[in-house]
Amino acid sequence: MLKKIFKIFKFIIIGGIWTPVFLCFSRLLMVKIWQFDIFYKKQWEVMKGFWNGNGVIIGISDYMLFVTLFFLMLFWFFILLFLCRLNYFKLLLKPIEYISNREIKRYEQTNNQIVLKNMSVAEKITIEDVIKERIQQEKKQDKKVKEADYLRQNISEKIIKKKEQ
Repeated sequence: MLKKIFKIFKFIIIGGIWTPVFLCFSRLLMVKIWQFDIFYKKQWEVMKGFWNGNGVIIGISDYMLFVTLFFLMLFWFFILLFLCRLNYFKLLLKPIEYISNREIKRYEQTNNQIVLKNMSVAEKITIEDVIKERIQQEKKQDKKVKEADYLRQNISEKIIKKKEQ
């Protein structure tokens, strides 16, 4: 129910915007080509009098005037349906989508390697080198722990000897 109300509301708003725009452009077209103003009542009365007086349409321009008047209504209706079917949210997001896709394409074309600016230029460090360094650091720490244990043991022995004396 709510969707139907929303569609009707959308149709009314779009029709309210499209109809005046269409009428202005169609008036300009009709005045420019046939000197027929669709908003001028006297011109419609002249056409009605011609039609009721069993007037004969002579020439291609008279036929084109009536065909144009007929197709203007169809054109208005079908463009109105087209405008109602458009997704305006997607239309509003098109510029943002275009910019983001352009940025993505730009970065896709660049080299896939990661560049770290703060690393030294002369030496490239691999994962194996990092692992070796960590192992060496652990070994040094183990030696220090062993040396500390050795020192503690020597000190405790000396303390015990002094207490015995």
